[in-house]
Amino acid sequence: MDSFQLELETSLQCTPIIYIPHFDYELIDREIEQAVHRNGLAIESVAEYDINRGIVDFDSKKKKRGNEYAAYEELDVWLECIIDAEETDCERVFLFKNLQQEALDNFRIQLLLQTFASKYKRGDYKDKGVVYSIVIVSPMPVAALSANVEKVFTMLEYRIPSVEEIKARISSLPVAESVIRRGETEEQFREELTYKLLGLHMYEIEQILRTVLTLSYNGKLNNNSIQYALREKQRIVKKSGIIEVVETDVDFDEVGGLERLKEDLGKKALLFRNLNEIRSKQGFNLPIPKGVLIIGMPGCGKTMIAKAVARKFGVSLLRLDVNRLMGQYVGMSEENLRRALQMAETAHPCVLWIDEVEKAFAGAGADGENDMLVQRLMGQFLTWMQERRTAVYIVATANDVMRPEFMRKGRFDEVYFVDFPNLEERKSILKSKMQRYGFLDDNQHGLYDFADFVNGGKENETFDEVAQQMRSDKNEETRVDKEFSTGFSGAEIESVVNQVMENAYVRYREAIEAKRPVQTPLKVSKEDFIGVIDQMRPSIMANQTAKGMERPNGSGKTTNIDRIREMQKIYKFARATK
Repeated sequence: MDSFQLELETSLQCTPIIYIPHFDYELIDREIEQAVHRNGLAIESVAEYDINRGIVDFDSKKKKRGNEYAAYEELDVWLECIIDAEETDCERVFLFKNLQQEALDNFRIQLLLQTFASKYKRGDYKDKGVVYSIVIVSPMPVAALSANVEKVFTMLEYRIPSVEEIKARISSLPVAESVIRRGETEEQFREELTYKLLGLHMYEIEQILRTVLTLSYNGKLNNNSIQYALREKQRIVKKSGIIEVVETDVDFDEVGGLERLKEDLGKKALLFRNLNEIRSKQGFNLPIPKGVLIIGMPGCGKTMIAKAVARKFGVSLLRLDVNRLMGQYVGMSEENLRRALQMAETAHPCVLWIDEVEKAFAGAGADGENDMLVQRLMGQFLTWMQERRTAVYIVATANDVMRPEFMRKGRFDEVYFVDFPNLEERKSILKSKMQRYGFLDDNQHGLYDFADFVNGGKENETFDEVAQQMRSDKNEETRVDKEFSTGFSGAEIESVVNQVMENAYVRYREAIEAKRPVQTPLKVSKEDFIGVIDQMRPSIMANQTAKGMERPNGSGKTTNIDRIREMQKIYKFARATK
């Protein structure tokens, strides 16, 4: 007997009201039927009530008609009948379905449920036998229930199928010979498909398998079945509304700098692409990679890294929007996080990207109530990270300080600090951003003419000079604190390139409209870049320090740039740059 069946059978004997949050009514019906039989009762002892149809026959699902049933079609009337034990000579389990928010928020319904629980506690129904219980099955999460009824409910959660249960279901399906010819045994293929389906409810697994077999030309599992299954899982994930499936075509080569971070993630990619081999107890028995926390300066490539990781790992990229976690009811934020993490496990293997994670777990400056919520959410998230066994690789990015318990070593594979780009990184980023506009060694047929920038083949000297100009101030070498870089961020370098090209186009259009001679391709020079850099320098992120700024009460005011630098001095996180 599985754990849910045991809990249900026990709860029917000793609790008044059982709440099962689930959408698959047919599945729960089978579980109730088994539990009733084990308690020595006939199927006729289950009285089913559907809020849309009234009283129905539990076995046939047909609406019961006649004057004796018409009197109880209203929910409150039927509850009163159950409470007073009227017309319930053989019924012992009262099953309610489709009770949505409106019904359970009704104050009269809440009072009736509380009355039933009180009479049950006093022992008023002992003459009915061991079982006399109400079972409510609804897709509505427990967090949405009113506190008036939540306290008298016993919540039973139906767990998702185990590896063994999914494998048993797949074992009955035929496998095409092409799978074997690919060099993979049937057992290996079934195991791989099993792990791809792990995290789903059996209803969803059955739905996916029907789709996969329909798409195969001969009704057998084939080499495309796993990709079909992953695609269907993504559709299920999208329906959650909290998790977003992100399409990405970003490669590591497009991320300028951050060489150490990219090198370390490349090693993790080797593990992630061979999960079956590394986690096998008969094989290497290595732990599944956990993920990384990337803390650092805004606009310095953290988002691009998250997108590039999924492509490097060869898996789906899911984005958790922390703003969507916050619910209006007590407990709903925690329920939203639980659902989001469950959906991530459903989609594994995958990369779960949590952008600006400090918004959910930092709690800086929060009042007492919000701070308690932050602690609950963080505790729930950290517990999940510690206990999960599925291949969900987390890439969490933060632009501000985090709580110490979230940043400590061991929560993630590593915590990285991303600084503003140094000179070599600025050159690398500048080159990559100029490629978008056709910057090549031989660019005779592009829309832009980089001859003046290349300066007769001396482009390296030009890149050095332009990158040197991308500092927070021209006297950077005189700074006392040289632990941190003060150059333009990656996003700001991209803005410089875009502005230079935009200026060139504006000159082109102005010449046309003024009927002056027009020369194409459009000339772009080193001076164009330096002019834009000089204009932009005063407003770059590296210059947003709090020197000389004080609050009216005399307490110092700091920017997130200051806080990140102070945090790095304390924790000495791994630097993303070599």
